[in-house]
Amino acid sequence: MSQIKDVAQEAEDAIDDFMLAVEKQKRRNVVGKFFRSIDHAAKLHNVAKKIDAINATITEIYKNVQVYGIEMKEGSGKDLHRESSSVVRSRRRDVEEDVVGFEDEADTLMTKLISGTLHLDFVSIVGMGGLGKTTLARKIYNDPAVNDHFHCRAWVFVSEEYDTREVLLGIIRSVMAAADLESLEKKKVQELKDMLYKYLKGQRYLVVMDDIWKPGMWDEVKACFPDSENGSRIMITSRKKEVAVAVSPASPHFLRPLTDEEGWELFSKKVFRREDCPRDLENLGRNFVSKCRGLPLSIVVLAEAQRDNFLDTRFEIGSSSSSHSHPRRLSLHGCGPRFISSKVSDITHVRSIQCFGRDSRRVGKTHWKSLSEGKLLRVLDFGSSIIDEVPDVAEELILLRYLRFAHGSLNFLPNAIPNFRRLQTLDMRASRLTTLPVEIYKLHELRHLYLSGSVKLPEPPAKLLEKGWKLQILSTIAPGGGTPTLVKIGILDSVTRLGLCGNQGDSWERVLPDVHKLLNLESLKIISSIHNDSCLHNLDPKMFPANLTKITLIHTRLLSSAVDALGGLPHLRILKLLKDSVDPYIDLTFNEGSFPTLRVLYMVELRITSWNVDNNTMPHLHRLVIRDCKYLGSISWQALAALSDVKYVDVIWLYHPNLKDQIRLLQAVVKDRWRMIVYPPLET
Repeated sequence: MSQIKDVAQEAEDAIDDFMLAVEKQKRRNVVGKFFRSIDHAAKLHNVAKKIDAINATITEIYKNVQVYGIEMKEGSGKDLHRESSSVVRSRRRDVEEDVVGFEDEADTLMTKLISGTLHLDFVSIVGMGGLGKTTLARKIYNDPAVNDHFHCRAWVFVSEEYDTREVLLGIIRSVMAAADLESLEKKKVQELKDMLYKYLKGQRYLVVMDDIWKPGMWDEVKACFPDSENGSRIMITSRKKEVAVAVSPASPHFLRPLTDEEGWELFSKKVFRREDCPRDLENLGRNFVSKCRGLPLSIVVLAEAQRDNFLDTRFEIGSSSSSHSHPRRLSLHGCGPRFISSKVSDITHVRSIQCFGRDSRRVGKTHWKSLSEGKLLRVLDFGSSIIDEVPDVAEELILLRYLRFAHGSLNFLPNAIPNFRRLQTLDMRASRLTTLPVEIYKLHELRHLYLSGSVKLPEPPAKLLEKGWKLQILSTIAPGGGTPTLVKIGILDSVTRLGLCGNQGDSWERVLPDVHKLLNLESLKIISSIHNDSCLHNLDPKMFPANLTKITLIHTRLLSSAVDALGGLPHLRILKLLKDSVDPYIDLTFNEGSFPTLRVLYMVELRITSWNVDNNTMPHLHRLVIRDCKYLGSISWQALAALSDVKYVDVIWLYHPNLKDQIRLLQAVVKDRWRMIVYPPLET
């Protein structure tokens, strides 16, 4: 497996080298193509030689497969019978050893399999990819009690692009070990169906069909499974509920994500192999695990990372966490520029470089020249390194997809960046840019553009209207410049997250009335510093697209009518009212029936004096944060206490004595029903 992985990476390098050569040739003009044709041909010849060498290696691997008697699993529909018994035992041990969080589910499903009705019955496990459906099913399938209960068992992997014939062959090979394999290959699909039906008739069988994607697949094979009224069972796993319903109207078993503790247990088993995690690493490790959102596959991959040479971590130039000679990803901690330009640096195979820690060194031309050797780079993150130039030599990095400058030294868009035609993410949030050049529109593959403050976009050129822009995240930009045009003519139709920041009233009046045209917009941030702009103070609900789920407002000084408009948005789940976003001279009121879907509410640095909440308001509120509202002296604490879905409440920096009294009353009423943090803690 290690050899196969290595040769696969070599093949990836060869493909990328070919793509690089073609891309360079495409970018040259006619004269350049003529004079560079020999050089181009030589590069393609080198790629061909690499491919020949890879093919030779693959041939050698297959010879070893035959020498050691290893059977390779071939394509979809092939079951565990294709693997040697030693490999099967190893895999089963590995899977069962690290099963975490499925004990209750396994017991419940096993009960359904070995007891209950004598009629043919069905068990369905449904859940998103990576949640552990196959792991749970395999744990049950391999259990001794299940093995003893059934006369014969079969496991077959189906997948999205299945082959009915291969599915049938996989089941037959499992239940009929003595079947003549050569004769099976010659039989037609209907003959295979008849053969399977006759064999299973009278047998108590268990058939597991793993990873079914389409309801029609079951329709093609269901006639093969007789009901001999002896307790036979069919178990399926699928990502889709409709598939489970098509197989059986009985309620499917929906697999839950792992809890934080279960995820940590799985991670610890994989990383520390029954040893305790060092205390100084536990918080960091738990933070990693929490980002996997309970998906076992993600946790295992995070744990199947250093051992598999997924990442090479360096704290010093000569140090390395990996034994791999050609790491694909480099994580540089406090030594970024020094490592890149060092003699021990070999980044010819590297796809990702990310710099972490404090490193205030300047990235100069020598560093960029060294980086240009990493022509296969996809990801480049300089961390806190100082960058005030991007020389022309950087244009060699034409496969770059992600570029981030975390230091605020750049105040212009370097000329090299528009030549990164494959760039999908450009993060310049720390820069001091005020205006972007028209060349930004050359980045046709750009998906995420992160800026800081009121950065002006240029008016779009005519060519952009033809090719369009694929942006999904655009934040934050000025409401003036080319932004109104981009919104109005549909260039930003694919944007799901938009941030606007500016202090020009006429610009807001030009762009806000057309924001509703952004039908895919889910998140909107508005930052203003205008104290007398009616366009912002009196927001109209018609300004917002129907899919909007999150709004963040800063310095907008909303009036009561604008708050009512926000409360009427049908899908709003997150509302952040920050830094004087509400007019300090109004009584902030959430009227009855408003904010019907709101889950998260932040109120930070508001100068309001009271917050009134009517009944039947925010019925689904889950998290509330009130922080640094100096003048807030009155809240509707009884209405808040009546909200049934609230789980987390943070009240930070209380100033007004009346508010302190009301928070004490609120704490007394909700008791342990909420996880409530009050800082500084109130005296009892």
